[in-house]
Amino acid sequence: MGITSGAHWFIVGAVALLLFGNRLPEVARSFGRAVSEFKKGLNEIKRDLEDATTDEPRPRIREPKE
Repeated sequence: MGITSGAHWFIVGAVALLLFGNRLPEVARSFGRAVSEFKKGLNEIKRDLEDATTDEPRPRIREPKE
């Protein structure tokens, strides 16, 4: 039994509900956006590293603004 068991997630959810209450959807949305931005940053670093190791860099594709 690790942290991923059902009882552990229930406790984590109950604590989150007590701490954040009706703001929980807003907090979850903000967390999702933060994770998305983090992934975009990692992908950009990965592309930069790949470009640095190849002779011809790939063309950049602009990402749409939100």
